[in-house]
Amino acid sequence: MTLYFETVSVKEAIKKGNIKITVPTVILFIICIAGAIVIGLYTWPVYIPFIWFAGFIGIALYRQYAINKWKLWAFENVRNVHELRQRAIFAGFFKEKDLQDNNLLGLFNIISKEDKEKWLHLQEKFNRPDIFIDDLSVPAETVVYYSKWKNLVLLIFYLPFLALAIGCFMAGRTDFYMYVAGVLMLALAFGLTYIAVKNATNRTPQIIINNRGLTTLQKGFYPWQDIKDEKTIWEKSGKRTRIYLTYEHPGSTAKFLLGTFTINRLKLEHMLRIYRGRFEAAQKH
Repeated sequence: MTLYFETVSVKEAIKKGNIKITVPTVILFIICIAGAIVIGLYTWPVYIPFIWFAGFIGIALYRQYAINKWKLWAFENVRNVHELRQRAIFAGFFKEKDLQDNNLLGLFNIISKEDKEKWLHLQEKFNRPDIFIDDLSVPAETVVYYSKWKNLVLLIFYLPFLALAIGCFMAGRTDFYMYVAGVLMLALAFGLTYIAVKNATNRTPQIIINNRGLTTLQKGFYPWQDIKDEKTIWEKSGKRTRIYLTYEHPGSTAKFLLGTFTINRLKLEHMLRIYRGRFEAAQKH
């Protein structure tokens, strides 16, 4: 069995990934946009699209190179590779549909043979379950509500619909179709506002997680021994993407839409891992 010097935590690995991948990518993107505009203005504007195209190709190549180097380093030095894999997806280093445990990202075959062999060698780590490490900052129970401030912020984004509705009404004095459009826009604005206000004032617990089990408004309480494969998933419907909490329980599968709650997806995944781990640790004693 291969020995690994696993001294890096998942949190530290993700932090280094942001420094090596996310931050340089954003900086290069800004330089590419601004540089192309400056060069185009001082030479010939028609060059701008070509500079952007070449710059974006360069950024894509750098990003894939940086991801692969980080991936080899992180999965070699972190013990809990399953947690790291999930956190890396949340951080945007990989897409869920694209990430495969036996592949590295490759564009124009820029991956070296040594890196491919090293990554294949690291696959044995995925055969080991993660070690549970308790997070003492997580309380004995977490209650999730609709977030007041998130829903109030949404109201600001709904104001343009109201302004557009008023504009359509103004124009509708001489145009019947504009009047109809104003009515529809006003109905949409009031509908969205009603939902946001209703959620902001809703103090009913939506999710309750503790060491004993998981409760959702939709399915009620289930102890951890009756729950399997609890996780959050992205699901695309048309142009809209939603996040769901899913888990299996006796006789069925739960699928709970995560709205504008007081917890985000990353934190919820962390809570599920901690509370599940505490329950399983207690069963061993």
